Amino acid sequence: MQRTRLAAAAMAVVGLLTAACGSGGGGSSAILLGTSLSLTGSLGSFGVLQQKGYQQAVADLNAAGGVDVGGTKEKVKLTILDNRSDPSLASQQTRTLALKDNATALLGGSTPPITIPEGLVADQQRVPLVVTNTPILAFQQGNGSGWKYAWDFFFDEKDQAGTSFEAFNLDPSNDKRVALFTDTEPDGVVERGFYKSAAAANGYSVVGDYTFPVGTTDYSVFVNDARAKAADVVLAQMIPPDGFALWKQMKGLGYAPKIALAPA
Repeated sequence: MQRTRLAAAAMAVVGLLTAACGSGGGGSSAILLGTSLSLTGSLGSFGVLQQKGYQQAVADLNAAGGVDVGGTKEKVKLTILDNRSDPSLASQQTRTLALKDNATALLGGSTPPITIPEGLVADQQRVPLVVTNTPILAFQQGNGSGWKYAWDFFFDEKDQAGTSFEAFNLDPSNDKRVALFTDTEPDGVVERGFYKSAAAANGYSVVGDYTFPVGTTDYSVFVNDARAKAADVVLAQMIPPDGFALWKQMKGLGYAPKIALAPA
């Protein structure tokens, strides 16, 4: 499903670049798509999947003859750069793709810390960018004046929160005592309020509400507190490496809630 959604994002860019090229786009050897992905670093688990999805979409498109631009079929070339999960490097690479490589359109990376800087460059340079793996409301907050050249194809945080608690309700044995673990990056900040509202709407008590910076390594105080308060549901909003650290510490401290969910 992840790769299918990423391929769909690439196809959305195809529509944008076709419109951007217009009838005068024929005659070039290839249309260039550019993307700065987190292939390594803390978000590497996202970037590798995105790379495969984008590459497959472009391969399928070219196998079908390419993009129809003004009645002429143009092949698509994809340039992929590794931003190493660094927002500054993502911004720099996106600018290079737009200005030096003359990318017709751009494909985004994952999570607001990466995709918002990419979107700001796209708006500044007036190059279409399609983003996925970024909750919509967090992305919207990244540009107070509103996005003009960047589009986010993903779910919004309110839907995510409601769906999470619908899933918890499938286990009637849980005591509806929930511990929230949310980091301080944009989607964690936005999601936290929706999680609390969804908890109340579904009759859950938030007995633990823990926030922390991205990159936190020690969650033992929070874990011990959640265990002492008998929270049998854990809901976390964290990047993958931080989530792995949390699960390991929960296991090490003997905390085993009935249900645990960690949307990245």
